[in-house]
Amino acid sequence: MERCTRLDLLRHGACRDGAIYRGRTDSELSEDGWQQLLYATADGGWDRIFCSPLKRCRVFAEALAVRLQRPLAIREGLAELDFGFWDGQPLAEVWSRQSEAVMAFWRDPVTYPPPGGENMADLQQRALAVVETLYRDHPGERLLLITHSGVIRVLLAHWLEMPLANSQRLAIDYAGCSRVECYSEGDQLTGIEVRFVNRITESMGG
Repeated sequence: MERCTRLDLLRHGACRDGAIYRGRTDSELSEDGWQQLLYATADGGWDRIFCSPLKRCRVFAEALAVRLQRPLAIREGLAELDFGFWDGQPLAEVWSRQSEAVMAFWRDPVTYPPPGGENMADLQQRALAVVETLYRDHPGERLLLITHSGVIRVLLAHWLEMPLANSQRLAIDYAGCSRVECYSEGDQLTGIEVRFVNRITESMGG
């Protein structure tokens, strides 16, 4: 019998440390970022929660799991791209010193990864390894993944059959949610539908 497993990919909220290359830098959510995630998860409705090990995802996920009384599992494969020597550095400073390298990365992140950093193809491979176990191990369930913009982009690129370089064009905002439905029979994936991308839940005040 065919089963539909729903994956909601939720980016973390805004962080305290501003406009930086926030890859493996373990930033904390700002108050606004926490509120953004509260709005995004107000309806609940998930059977399980999975998250990146980084604090900007994990700390909120732990609180949400307690509030909803749902199981939580941390997955290393959902961590953000490692920006190498750029990680933790202000965007403007890196641009002023290495504008050509930055432009090359944004045009073709597979050929030109950040200096000392992770290749986006490797990011896609490890993120896919996580989600493939999820629809196999939890068929028919509604799963929430609290993760990062880079992870969400490379997963969507795979499902939409986009070149990885083009995934940079996908806007994935703080607390933006993208939904994918995975259809399977037994261990065999039979179909994928991307239901929406980067949906933002606003506060009651607009």
